[in-house]
Amino acid sequence: MPYKCDKVTHSMCHDNGGSKGLYIGHFSRHCVCVSEVGQITSSKQTFTHATMTPIYYEDLEPGRVFVSPGRTITEADLTQFAMVSGDWHPIHTNTEYARQTPFGQRIVHGPFGIAIALGLFGRLGGFEDTAIALLDLSAWKFVLPMFIGDTIHLEMRIAGRRLASDGRRGIVDRHMKLIRQDGAVVQDGHAGLMIACRESKKG
Repeated sequence: MPYKCDKVTHSMCHDNGGSKGLYIGHFSRHCVCVSEVGQITSSKQTFTHATMTPIYYEDLEPGRVFVSPGRTITEADLTQFAMVSGDWHPIHTNTEYARQTPFGQRIVHGPFGIAIALGLFGRLGGFEDTAIALLDLSAWKFVLPMFIGDTIHLEMRIAGRRLASDGRRGIVDRHMKLIRQDGAVVQDGHAGLMIACRESKKG
């Protein structure tokens, strides 16, 4: 259960949150609180800890940024993705072959990064009961290779939004970046999301 926001310890908390808000996490001295009426408030447009409060279309203002926890890529990840996809190319599965390539070692399958991004989106919290459907992937770039042992996190910025024709759902354009432990972007692209409006849950 979230802790009460301590306005002294977490002095960056919004005035309309403060001791009346529910503290759900902080990052770089910025509080993330949920007010008593359930509206998300923050002193920064970045959310770094999962919240139990549902996030609706109305909460996803363009420019808002979410940051996920990290996830370390393992040998098992690579092997299982090769099994599921059927892609056993030696650049992924043959150490001696990969050592002779410009990469110098085996690389993780590129599409596995998309799977990581979608999985890390789920770890943000708040979308479990409101996200309806993944609509599309566009302009996805494989910027740098991923290796076993890399720790990856997701940075997701709301790039745009519009209401669906029924007014009960919204379409959100999410700009997603997969970032490794040294701060370098390894994959980058857009993913459309259909999400419920708050009004659709009333009554």
